[in-house]
Amino acid sequence: MAEDYRTGIGLIYDLAAIYGIHRNTVAQYLKRRGVRLRHSPLCDSEIKSALKLRDRGLSLNAIGRELQRDPMTIKAALPNPESRGG
Repeated sequence: MAEDYRTGIGLIYDLAAIYGIHRNTVAQYLKRRGVRLRHSPLCDSEIKSALKLRDRGLSLNAIGRELQRDPMTIKAALPNPESRGG
């Protein structure tokens, strides 16, 4: 699994699906083996999807589940709703 991650076969979510385990288990496994985890930002289409989901009232956790991304990655990518002009 560590070699799969190092060679770019997949992100943590991909490896979790391939190996049938939770994404946190994948991350812990990789960390124990000294693998430096890469953090990939959301692409433009993911940001658009996340904004639509947030506008529909979904929480960061729900958006993360929908997009198969960490909720904190979602939070970092989206503009703060309180900073919207008005």
